[in-house]
Amino acid sequence: MNPVYPPAARQAQIQGDVQFRATIDAHGHVKSLDLLRGHPDLVNAARAAVNQWEYEPLVVDGQEKEFLTTVLVHFVLKPKS
Repeated sequence: MNPVYPPAARQAQIQGDVQFRATIDAHGHVKSLDLLRGHPDLVNAARAAVNQWEYEPLVVDGQEKEFLTTVLVHFVLKPKS
């Protein structure tokens, strides 16, 4: 799922990236997200989207393992036509 641009952030023309350190469980689901950086008006929308994402499980020696990764969510406004 793509993040939904928050209406207030859109109106204020806030753009930028939100970055998280994510823990992905052995089944590929987001277990936790720690905010590393991002505009406060964009963080909740980014978090809501990332929490719905699923990852390919990490397999080590035939075993699925939990892993850490960095997630970057971009918020860019399209120019008005």
